[in-house]
Parts: sequence; C-alpha cells; structure tokens
Amino acid sequence: MTSSSGARFARTLFFTSVFSVGFVATSERAFAEISASDLESARELYKQGKELRAAGDLKGALEKFKAAHALGQTPVTGLELGRAHTDLAQLLEAREVFLSIARLPVQSDEGEKSAGARTEAAQLAEQLRPRIPTLTVKVSGAPAGSPPVVTVDGVTIPVAALGAPRKLNPGSHDVTAKATGGLEQRATIELKEGESKELPLVLNATGGATETMPAKPLAEDTSGATTMNPLVYVGFGVGAAGVVTGSITGLLALSRASKVDAACGGKLTCPQSAKADVMAGRTLGTVSTIAFIVGGAGVALGVYGLLKPVKASPHAGLVVHPEIGAGWVGLRGSF
Repeated sequence: MTSSSGARFARTLFFTSVFSVGFVATSERAFAEISASDLESARELYKQGKELRAAGDLKGALEKFKAAHALGQTPVTGLELGRAHTDLAQLLEAREVFLSIARLPVQSDEGEKSAGARTEAAQLAEQLRPRIPTLTVKVSGAPAGSPPVVTVDGVTIPVAALGAPRKLNPGSHDVTAKATGGLEQRATIELKEGESKELPLVLNATGGATETMPAKPLAEDTSGATTMNPLVYVGFGVGAAGVVTGSITGLLALSRASKVDAACGGKLTCPQSAKADVMAGRTLGTVSTIAFIVGGAGVALGVYGLLKPVKASPHAGLVVHPEIGAGWVGLRGSF
C-alpha cells in the first residue's frame, strides 16, 4: 500500500468511526430522553386508544395512539397508530408509520412483543402498497414558458412532478390548476382503493374564467329528474268527468223510464204524449253508457301516466280542467 493510499484509508476510517460514534450517541441520547413519566403516560394513552377503538370511536382512538407513540416511540405504539390510520382509510399515513417502525433502533431489552410488532408492521406496509390509489393530472392550455401551478387538496405539486402519478388516499380530492393571465381550472375527483385515474384539465384560453369540472365518477345528472306525467292529470280528469256524467245521465234516463212506464201502463204501444220521454230516455241511456266507457279509459290512461313519469322541465307545464255539458264531456287545458 502506498503512502497516499494509506492516508486515504486512514481518513476514511476516521470519518466512518466518527459518524458511527455520533449515530450511536444520538440514538442513545434520544432514548435516554424518554423518561419514566413519558413511558407511563404512553401506556395509559395506548390503553385509552384501544378502548375507544373497541367502542367504535376511530378518530378518538387515532388521537390517543398518536400521543402514545409520540411519547413512547416503540414498535407496539407505532403498530397501533398505523392500524388506526388504516381504519380511517388514511392509507398513506398508515404505510409511512409502518415503515418508520423499521427505523426505530432495537433496544437491548426489547421483548418478543416489540419484535413481533416490527415484523407485522413490515408485512402491513407491503399489503397497503397496492391499495393506495394513484392520480395523474394532465394540464393543457397554459401559456408557453409559464408552467401552471397545480394543487391537490391545497398542496402544491412541484413543477418537476407535474404530470407524474401522485399517490393519494381513497376518497374525494379537490384539484386546481392556475396559470398567468387569470386562467384557472378546478375539479373534484373520487378515488377508490387501488384505483388509478387520469384527470385532464384544460385551462380556458379566453382568460379570467374559472370552470368547475364535474366529479369523477360523474355525479348524477340532475337534469334527468322526473316529474308527474301530464297523462295522469288528463286521464284521471277524463275518468272523473266520465263517471260524473255517466251517473247523472244514468239517473235522468231512469227517471224518463219511470215516466214512460207510468204513461204506457205495460201496454205494447205507448201514447203519443210519451214518445218524447222514450226518445229522451234512450238518448240519456246512450250518453250514460258512453260516458262510463270514456271514464274507464281515462282512469286507465291516468294509471299509465303514474307508471311512466317524464323528465322535469322548468319551461313546460300543463293545466287541465274537465268540463261537463248536457250530453257531453270534455277537457280545457293550456301548455
């Protein structure tokens, strides 16, 4: 070994030794700062967190486990904190906590429970990775030489990472793209576990306009809302008018028939004075029969209208008024 090589080796050994000693000293100092008070408080918070989770208060449990892990910094408290994040679909936070457990220094008195927590945390971190959804935002329409400012849930994406897939938690996310000249585009998108989506945002070239993109998957089209079919009003209006007209004319026909029976006295021929009542009775009977038929058809039409609602339109309406006259039935309406 030459003198220069030996010198380089000596320097390398020196700095490596200094770094190693410094790392160990830092780790020992960090754990020495965990007092008995901190450890006892961490145990109590850990217990409260498990009780809240058992009671269904997941958010409350998360806060307790956060506090317990901040004080104790043990694999066991970290494991429960990661589980609490997972319960609330905060997959990114959960995976980060699980991965951080491997970076905790192993203590000389570490027991089997802590060792098992390290192993389980590593497994859970790998299981979470494919469950985390991905969003890729594609922005177009920005002026040349002026990259857009893109934010997701209020967090600005670095220019170098624009257009790259971004890991997010499942759920709803707000995306905004802005550029010089007052150009702006906004969108809300829904992501499911393990889903990968691309969101195109086209900045408005006219300037000063802000357009809100629909959520994906697309929200329900409110323009497709249904309302009562006008046939319901027409059908039941005709039905009611037919029944009323049929009933009235039927009663009048029966009255005429009584007069005819009284005038004819059961004879095969009737006197000339009864002829008017005979003709009127026949007419009224015919009108009554037709009115009942029309009423029945109207009711059927109304039932059909109930089964076939139509799309609502703020610009159209129908007003129907049934009208009854002597020997006839009809409707008067406006659109």
